[in-house]
Amino acid sequence: MSKKLIHNTPQRIFTFGCSFTGYQWGTWANILGVEFPEAEFRNFGRSGAGNQYIHNMIMQADNVYNFTHEDLVIVQWTNVCREDRYLPEKDGWLVPGNIFSQGDYNQNFIENYFSEFGSYVRDFALIKSAHQLLKHRCNHHMIKMLDFEYSNQWDLKPNPDLNLQTLTHMYEESIGQILPSFYATLWNNNLEAKLAKDKKIVHKLFHDGHPTPLEHYDYLKTVFKHDWSDKTDKVVGAAQKKWVKLMTSACLGQPGQGFSLYEMKQRWLDMLKYETIMRPNTQINPLIRQ
Repeated sequence: MSKKLIHNTPQRIFTFGCSFTGYQWGTWANILGVEFPEAEFRNFGRSGAGNQYIHNMIMQADNVYNFTHEDLVIVQWTNVCREDRYLPEKDGWLVPGNIFSQGDYNQNFIENYFSEFGSYVRDFALIKSAHQLLKHRCNHHMIKMLDFEYSNQWDLKPNPDLNLQTLTHMYEESIGQILPSFYATLWNNNLEAKLAKDKKIVHKLFHDGHPTPLEHYDYLKTVFKHDWSDKTDKVVGAAQKKWVKLMTSACLGQPGQGFSLYEMKQRWLDMLKYETIMRPNTQINPLIRQ
């Protein structure tokens, strides 16, 4: 299933999501910025973000920028097992990612205050809320990192809860508008095969569960109907080559150790982003609490 990307050339582009939207290298969002160079481009994607954060950014952005039919807004929803909090004393949002592999919420919190099904109840309502706003305001699309039957991106076991089927049916008007996931489209829901492929492309020590720049482009070309420009083809191809080169050199610099992007020095991360981001953000209004 593919959907027409645009009906008219956007004046502004707004993108929202987790690390599949805003990461240490260029994503599908940045590629859209390349494809429409005259448009203002604001990417609200953030590593670790859950659907509560994503929804909040949509609402704040609409209040500040007032979405119109001249805008292209694309929302990438993430998996439900995440807990976001806005904490002014910590300078903003706490978005630690998957609750089963983070270090901010302790085991007592998880056992007593976290509910997997409760996360679906929360997030499906947020998705409907965002959809109700966007469908009347702008040219928009919704995509997702992972099919909702999988709550944990690192452990792809379908949720057998019959209550989830009932809940999904209740929100079908909105959930049904979300385009196929990255995991299904790119990797056939087989993360291990993706990781093995990356090792062949980069190095045996390389390990990162995010799409490469080229995979992001492949995803866009699969789920959207659009005549992509030669310039975008060239920019993405160049970013992919730089990405492979930088990742390979980083792995070679850590002989005998497992590669971790989060252990790399900030100077190297800044260089990685500079070389592979493809299209940087237009400045985001500081009124928005990120």
